[in-house]
Amino acid sequence: GVIENAWYRVEIDPVSGGLRSWYDKELRRELARQDGPWRLGQYVYEWIDHPDDRRALFALNFDREDFGVRHTDTPFRRQGPTAVELLPARITPGGVVLEARLQAPGSHWVRVRYTLPHHEKALHIDMLLDKTFVTLAEAVYVPFPLALQKPQFHLDLNGVPLEPEAEQLPGSCRDWYGIHRWAEVGDGEVSVTLVPLDSPLIQVGGITSGRWAHTLDTSEATLVSWGLHNHWDTNFKASQGEQLLLRYALTSSAGYDPAAS
Repeated sequence: GVIENAWYRVEIDPVSGGLRSWYDKELRRELARQDGPWRLGQYVYEWIDHPDDRRALFALNFDREDFGVRHTDTPFRRQGPTAVELLPARITPGGVVLEARLQAPGSHWVRVRYTLPHHEKALHIDMLLDKTFVTLAEAVYVPFPLALQKPQFHLDLNGVPLEPEAEQLPGSCRDWYGIHRWAEVGDGEVSVTLVPLDSPLIQVGGITSGRWAHTLDTSEATLVSWGLHNHWDTNFKASQGEQLLLRYALTSSAGYDPAAS
């Protein structure tokens, strides 16, 4: 359950399949948050425990100027894997690899591969889902809770580094962001950059679905990939199924540099 290279040492949590530890040898810092409900990089499945299903999140009504009622008390239910099998670590031409096979709600199976490249200060996480077809409201999240104090966030929105909340117009969305290439969070001493290659929706400060927030709470140093969902009605499939790949690349440095990110 442990792999390392010249820059990092990572350890998988055998219960969740996420990372119990992500240690930066250069900075001598533990980057993975040790408390909280979720491990870094783990699979999280969500559903709504209400007979109105997605209407318990947003009740569509075209008689209203805002087209519906935004519920802030939606009874979301979230669950991680029910079983985790760790495979033996192996060395490949590209890096050292550790894989886990998961049994989890919402999917027939999930496979997660953690790779530490030989010649790059990076952590790669590849999550392959054999997704079941579900038309009731659902979502899959991949959280990245980090051990940083007084975090400050930056997001690459349309090629422009932006600090959420501080550089947002009143009334613009705080519950999720569609990023262009990367998201970053740091505390002045350590900066972590996340690149979600396949899923550009990012939530800041934790899982924020259904908050309909007017201001963003940035007290928690967590980036969340909103890997997939079917909450929205228009121009989206009612269900997503079969094999889906979610790829992530992460790196860390001593300070925030938008060009480096």
